[in-house]
Amino acid sequence: MSSTDRKPWTPVLRLVFAVWLAAAPARGEPPVEPGERVSVASARVAVNLVGEIGRDQAFATLLREWLDASEIDHVIESQPALALADLRSSSSSGPRVRIWLVLRTAGKLRLYLAEPGERRYLVRDIPLPSGLDELSRERTAQVVLSSALAFLERRASTPWPEVERAFAEPVETPARAGGEGTALGSPVRREPRYAEAGATWELGVGAWYSGVASDGLAHGPGAVVDVGIATSRWRFAGVARGLYRFWPEASSPRVRVAARGPNFGLGGSMELVLGSGFRPFLELGAGVDVVRLTPHHVPESDVDTRPPRDDLRAFGALAFGFKWRARNVWLGAGARAEWAFADTHYDVATARTFERELSLPRLRPGGFLEVGWLIAARD
Repeated sequence: MSSTDRKPWTPVLRLVFAVWLAAAPARGEPPVEPGERVSVASARVAVNLVGEIGRDQAFATLLREWLDASEIDHVIESQPALALADLRSSSSSGPRVRIWLVLRTAGKLRLYLAEPGERRYLVRDIPLPSGLDELSRERTAQVVLSSALAFLERRASTPWPEVERAFAEPVETPARAGGEGTALGSPVRREPRYAEAGATWELGVGAWYSGVASDGLAHGPGAVVDVGIATSRWRFAGVARGLYRFWPEASSPRVRVAARGPNFGLGGSMELVLGSGFRPFLELGAGVDVVRLTPHHVPESDVDTRPPRDDLRAFGALAFGFKWRARNVWLGAGARAEWAFADTHYDVATARTFERELSLPRLRPGGFLEVGWLIAARD
């Protein structure tokens, strides 16, 4: 099946796979030794489709589409069989990282990744609950890409003794791998020894600066904590934001009111991962503003101001824009709108000679800038 023959609902299937992969539990890998990371943009990777899977042209075409959308320089080849020595052989002129995809049983594919020059390896199993049909092809292509990224960035590896044990497991002769909707047989029991590839958990921290319109400009700096689960195409995250905001002053000939204070919020975000590093995103959240209202005397005023007070206001927030990510650093910019759930009115002066009401609007449109660092990632 060529890419031009793809069904019109294939993009919808890709979204379903991304959500499925993000929700699937992932088993942790052993800690990776420190070392020089392979640059994804400059890496050259050889993908070898072994045996029956190498004769599935529809899968090869689909895998090429997924890899073409990434920054990985790749070549896809067919190979009749795989020997253990292949995993440890290196070439000074060939690709630095090699990947093999082997149909181990009727219900399981196995993925081997190797960087022989660094003695680094990774083994992952991919279940085929309904055989190598169109859905399984999509998921497998996504798993190959996400595994390659994790391996290149040194976020996952498997010790060599475990690689040897995995390779020594008996191979069940599978049915023909190919053809639309071909079922390769009944699902078999999956060994829990190796991680099933998929999502990567990430922890990031950052700084941001936000400004919104509120009878002037309300603005200030803040911090952000981001906990997300990422696949090769989507990233879903929970976001905690804190901000110290300076509100515009309210003034009159007789009294002036300063307003400032912290802002706290929680929300969730969704990012679409593009091969160029740019990620359009959407974020929804809610939070509270703690506004310290402090009246000040105007010189030569006869107004007796009231004491300062704290005003607590809940709000909802919507943000959208773009992020650009390079390895462990991201930059973001976008539009942000807030909606206060209640109006704020504060009588800032006594009724002896003068009264003034401070009113903060409910709808506050604006924008923000953000920079962050990925401090931890684990499959």
